[in-house]
Amino acid sequence: MADISLIEERKASMISSTSGKPYERIATFLKPTAETHEEAVAVPFRHLLTEPISPKLSKSTHKITFKGWRRPQRKWKQWVNLMLPRYAPTWKKSGIFDSIKASTCEIRRDPATILGLVESWCEETNTFVFQWGEATITLQDVLILGGFSVLGVSVNAPPKEEMREIEKRLVEEKRGFYRQKSKKATHAAWMNYYMGVDGEVEHVAFLSLWVSRYVFPAQPFDTIGQYVFYIAARLAEGTRIALGPAVLASLYRDLGLMKRNMDNGAPASVVWAPFRLLQTWAWERFPSLRPKSQPNKLSFVRKVSKSKNDFQWRPYKETSLYVDDVEDGELGSLARLVRASELVGLHCSELYRPHRVAMQFGFDQDLPGLVSLKNCERMDEEIIINVADRVFESEVSFRYLEWWKRTILDKRAAIEGIVKQLMSTEEGDEKDESDAVRSVPPGFSPMDKKRNWQESWDDDDLTLSERLKLKKHGIRPSGLVAVKNKEGERASLMTQHKRKELRSRERKMKKSLISQ
Repeated sequence: MADISLIEERKASMISSTSGKPYERIATFLKPTAETHEEAVAVPFRHLLTEPISPKLSKSTHKITFKGWRRPQRKWKQWVNLMLPRYAPTWKKSGIFDSIKASTCEIRRDPATILGLVESWCEETNTFVFQWGEATITLQDVLILGGFSVLGVSVNAPPKEEMREIEKRLVEEKRGFYRQKSKKATHAAWMNYYMGVDGEVEHVAFLSLWVSRYVFPAQPFDTIGQYVFYIAARLAEGTRIALGPAVLASLYRDLGLMKRNMDNGAPASVVWAPFRLLQTWAWERFPSLRPKSQPNKLSFVRKVSKSKNDFQWRPYKETSLYVDDVEDGELGSLARLVRASELVGLHCSELYRPHRVAMQFGFDQDLPGLVSLKNCERMDEEIIINVADRVFESEVSFRYLEWWKRTILDKRAAIEGIVKQLMSTEEGDEKDESDAVRSVPPGFSPMDKKRNWQESWDDDDLTLSERLKLKKHGIRPSGLVAVKNKEGERASLMTQHKRKELRSRERKMKKSLISQ
């Protein structure tokens, strides 16, 4: 059996959180760390452009459909209160008590906050890459904000033999819904059918709805999926399931999908993960983004995320890391939160890299080392973790700061310089066109290359009123003619065309910069 230490303590040159100057002390880092700048795993070059290149595109045109963001049904809270007195001890044993209680609350969606965060997402590292550093939603956030356990058996583990009969019964009864008017087991029909029937069947049916609607929503929409029955059966028997890693894997998966779609210019994304968790994460980490009388604007979200002073590294500072209520399992809970690993979900898996955001856990930040499936955890390993009393605030090492400047800030500055040059050229072209449009009198459109003013005047093609308009605006026979237009239609079409062309150029510009 191999021993693994998750924490590395050594003397290092650190950057003071108060003075900003380097000094030496014993630092505490999360593994794996890299030895040199070259070995450190950097953010891929294409993710350094986090916002639209053109300042004119201040509003995102990308539309998101949140299939997994479900409001509590009208009778759901009533059903929870009905089941609570009988099954609260079982729910606490299974680690789902807080999650079920949280599902009765409604959280209003703030699309601008989600979009603003997605612009900074990097799917290779599963972190948000801001100008001041990296951050991400972690297992600790999923545990505290969502109440999902980080310990327990895998979501893919089958139930015990005695619960299989109930699972088979639900499968058979689900088929009966196809003979009803709805032709499917909708969430509403399911609740109306099983609410109040008593016994373990009602309990498993209740948990099946909870898992299908609030934990792992999936296609077909608003329908009980057969895939949830074995999960519900295991929870009903009091088995603790690691729902937290599976939920976080679905969030990472859908964040990557949205980011790819936005970068490729796709008009929309459909996501199934419970993004209400990400929004509450944003409220905890960026207090300025918390609900106000008016929804946040995308430009405001971008502005807030640019400032490290607006980010809270440890909003749960008064909450112990050992919050997963398992007898003699506190150390395992902490180890699960801070250890690089593979998150196994339903039909998806993602790499978890807490060492890139060590300051979110109260540790110091050093050069991030490589994490791959080969060096992720194995169940037969003995974990060694020593958590010393913190004397210093979490800080970054001097070599991390130098590496960040070189790999992120300098490259981004170079990109922004190129972008400004390209955009100034485009704006100059647009200005020339707009000046030409403004120089044309009302009722006329820009010049027609086939005809000039002299020809129109000589051929007597213009009416007297048109000639007076031209003279009034200082246009003489030596200039080029402005051909009459129908209520400025051509000018309007040209503006729409330029807007589309600008977006197209932006996407091409990003691809060009990435390939350099």
